[in-house]
This record gives sequence, structure tokens and C-alpha cells, in this order.
Amino acid sequence: MTIPSLAKLISVTLLLVFALTAPVFADNDDFFSYNRFFLKTGVIESIPRDGRTQTDLSRFAVSFTDGLYYISSGRKEEARKNLDEARQIWPEYYATDFLLALTYEEEGDYRTAARYYKSYLNKLRALHSGAYRISCPLMFSIGSSAVEPYPVAYEMVKQRLAEYGINIDQVRPVMMLPEFLFYIILVIALAAIYAAIRYVAWPYFKRRYRIKHPPEGFWVCRECGAYNPDTAKVCGECNRPGE
Repeated sequence: MTIPSLAKLISVTLLLVFALTAPVFADNDDFFSYNRFFLKTGVIESIPRDGRTQTDLSRFAVSFTDGLYYISSGRKEEARKNLDEARQIWPEYYATDFLLALTYEEEGDYRTAARYYKSYLNKLRALHSGAYRISCPLMFSIGSSAVEPYPVAYEMVKQRLAEYGINIDQVRPVMMLPEFLFYIILVIALAAIYAAIRYVAWPYFKRRYRIKHPPEGFWVCRECGAYNPDTAKVCGECNRPGE
């Protein structure tokens, strides 16, 4: 059996197991609860820490768990800081976006919450479609409860956001740029701002100042900026009539 076929078989097997163990949510409070996302510490601790993947997973687990702790303590800013760190380490993990959405929703920032909910749904759909072949088994195994079905999650989130007048189908997900790419874009943006000020805004305002404050006995041509004596009716450089 080839590796792609084996990976496909594993994904199908996981989906079948998921179908038999999918959670049933009694109500909104049951679904929109951070408690269902606690990690199985035994699974995390059983992974050796002698490689980059294992080290990153351990760092993710610390940041994610700390984020959950701060949510339970009502410390939203600290929760978001830790969850953002976890999201940077393991971008594919859908639950991080869900928890971030909860923190914004609880503070009344429904638009930002909707964007994180949309990101959560996109990642959950990708997980169930087999897009995360490498990390898929891990995501199914580290959660303290079974992974929710995408159709159920979509309907729950859709109804939730509809209460705030938000259509989930019209929401843009939160995008995440790699850190190095973010700094490259920042440098380019700052360079563009500098160039606009140096070569467009500064010459324009300098010229406007010269026109309004010519030397005594002269006027400044609005066309070419040349100085002309008050007695001249047209510009000596471009022949534009004076005003």
C-alpha cells in the first residue's frame, strides 16, 4: 500500500470513528463552553521532546492551557495573548480560534468574534475533509471531548451570530501572516509612506508655501513655480498668465 493510500485510509478511519463518537450538544451553553476544549495532558506528556515538532507541541500546549486558565479567571487580555501565541505555533488547530471568538464575544465585540468563528469553522471543515493529514490524528486525540461535526458547528455559530444581526456567510475569517512576512510588509508600508511624504506631500506643500509667500515685488507662477516681477503679466518661464 502506498503512503498516500495509507494516509487516506487513516483519514477515512478517523472520520468513521468520529461519526460514532461525535458529541451531542444539549444547548448553546453546552456548545459555547471553553470547558470542552481542555487538552489531555497525558497525550501531550507522552510525546518525546527530542525534536522540533515535539517541542513546538509542548509550547503550544502550555500557551493553549494558560489561555484556558485565563478565560476561566475572566482575564480576557491575558487569555488572548496566550491563545494568539498558541495560534502562531499551531495555526491549524481549530479550537484556538473558537476560544478567541468567545473572549471577544463576552466583551461585546461581536464583529471580531464573528471573524474568529468563521476562521474556526473553516479549519474545522478542513479537518473533516482530510486536509490536515499529518496533524489530523493528533487533533482527534488531544481534546478532552470528541471533535464536533462541522454541520452542527456551522448551524450553532450561524444561529448565535444571527442574534447579533451578523450573517456568518458574509464574514471574512481572521487571516494570519507568518511573522517574517508581517515585518516585510510593515517595512514596505513604512517605505511607501516615507516616499509619499518625501516626493509628493513635501514638494506640494513647499510649492504652495512659495506661491503664497513670494519675495517682495514678485509673484510665483502656479504652473512652473518661477519667480516673476509684479510688473510681468505672464510667466517668463512658461508664459502662463499671472493671477
